[in-house]
Amino acid sequence: MSDANEFIGGSTPRSGAAGIGRFKVVHLPVYSENQYQPLLMKRLAERGMQVIDGGGGGNFLRTALFRWRADLYHFHWLHPYLLRRGRLSSFLRATRFLLELVLIRLSGARIVWTVHNLVNHDRRFPKIERIYSTIFAHVANGIVVHSDAGRLEIKKVYKLSERKPIAVIPQGSYVERYRNRAPRAESRARLGLPPDDFVFLFLGRIEPYKGVLDLIQAFGQLPGASHLLMAGRVSDSSLLTQLHHETRGQSRIKLDAGFVDDDELQTYFNAADVFVFPAREILHSSSVSLAMSFGLACIAPAIAGIKEMLGDHGGILYDPHDPTGLLTAMRSAIERRSELRVAGQRNLLRARDNNWSSAAERTAAFYCQLIGDRVGILRGATDSKENVSN
Repeated sequence: MSDANEFIGGSTPRSGAAGIGRFKVVHLPVYSENQYQPLLMKRLAERGMQVIDGGGGGNFLRTALFRWRADLYHFHWLHPYLLRRGRLSSFLRATRFLLELVLIRLSGARIVWTVHNLVNHDRRFPKIERIYSTIFAHVANGIVVHSDAGRLEIKKVYKLSERKPIAVIPQGSYVERYRNRAPRAESRARLGLPPDDFVFLFLGRIEPYKGVLDLIQAFGQLPGASHLLMAGRVSDSSLLTQLHHETRGQSRIKLDAGFVDDDELQTYFNAADVFVFPAREILHSSSVSLAMSFGLACIAPAIAGIKEMLGDHGGILYDPHDPTGLLTAMRSAIERRSELRVAGQRNLLRARDNNWSSAAERTAAFYCQLIGDRVGILRGATDSKENVSN
């Protein structure tokens, strides 16, 4: 049961967000390993809101009704509440979850959902997830997405009407979160990389859905004066075994399969010429946002949400359905090395604009729009309504 969940904050509201401190919001589930949620929750708390860490996806109804008694529940991922090991147990748990939501709604609380993806990354019971996610989307008072493309996609997939409140709030970046002082030469020396060769970087949780095996295969067809640097935790033991098998004897591939310390992120990003994100199906990416925050150009699939993140000149986009798309993009990156530096600086500027203070301000405004009719706090925090599609 989710119970060790204290307030993250609740200070005096800033000007322009009058009354925000009058209500509580619970974020569910919370995975602090990804700094997305801690940064957003911290900025919301700085605006006077009482923000509660709702835990990692357990049974929460009793806590919600008798302890938290919050005004708003902000869900980020649904699969921890919908899916279990078997189909029948998943069906029963998902049905129970929706009944719990109805009780929460009857208590007078509002429900918000940030749609990060359309299917869980393990693709476990996707039909069950789609059915119950669609129902959830209709039960929720409002939905948050990070791009206009994402808004159009979820409206189509979940069959939402024009009346459903959907807030388009760009994801905050990580420019101020991580140290970034290590020079390129020093970073390459620490990692044992040649000072002048071209370096591709993949960094983040190493998962099958991110196309890491496709990346290794594509890289193997590139010329010798290039290197592939892969770093991040691998949770799937079979994938880890396969990665070791695929990279064995390849001196140009450096695989650091483990958690990368915060202070070491700068070493990896500053050693690279370009960041590669070869996922095939995804709405948005914190990994791409992180790379942009370190001023790197990106090679990524031409998926609508990713295209919005990078803009027109943030790197090299390729067709994820083209079998040679990734390889062609990587070859192009080597040929356009000087252009990538300029693209990386553009990404850094975009990342600075998409800060967490701005994201929190827009999120707070959306909360106030949804909850204002019950507690009368709409005034003073609705200046950002132009960011909300009704």
